[in-house]
Amino acid sequence: LVFEYETPKGEKAARSHIYKLRQTKTAIEEARKREKAESLEYGRRVDNEAREIVEVIEAMIDVHAQPLRELEAIETKRVEGLRNRMQAMVNLIPGSNEDISAEELDRRILELETYRLGDHWKEFELNAARIKEGGIETLREMLAKRRRYEEERAELERLRREREIADRAERDRRIAEEAKAKADEQAAHTARAVAMQAELREKALTEQLAR
Repeated sequence: LVFEYETPKGEKAARSHIYKLRQTKTAIEEARKREKAESLEYGRRVDNEAREIVEVIEAMIDVHAQPLRELEAIETKRVEGLRNRMQAMVNLIPGSNEDISAEELDRRILELETYRLGDHWKEFELNAARIKEGGIETLREMLAKRRRYEEERAELERLRREREIADRAERDRRIAEEAKAKADEQAAHTARAVAMQAELREKALTEQLAR
């Protein structure tokens, strides 16, 4: 629309048109609010109904999921128990650089032999058998080496003690010989002194008689 805003009639017509437009705007805003309120209420009803349906479905799911969770827990515990037993066997096998006595190695062999193989290992039976048999073989090899080592150490210790005894005997013999030599020297010195004194007395007596 085009109005002659400069004329009273045109100004009035423009203002009337603006008023009608504002009324229309207000009516649209009110309609928007009503429609939105209805939509929000509908949305809330939909949410509530959906929540109730979901809760029912979750309960239906849980009826079947709970036994499955219990079975999973039992299976997890079973697998964990078998793995712990395998790890316990592995822990009995020392590293090549570990210094372990023959007695301890022999004890570990006996302990490893107590692990019973069979169907109760289920899917781990092959691994359990490999760990046990390989571990016993490794421990026996280490035990043989350790026994040889300890026997060699014992033999070296025996030789060392024998050498100490021989060295002590040699030292005591030298001390005794040195003591005897000193005693003989002292006795000879004493004998010479006694002989010299006797000779001097005899000489003095001879000189006295000659006067």
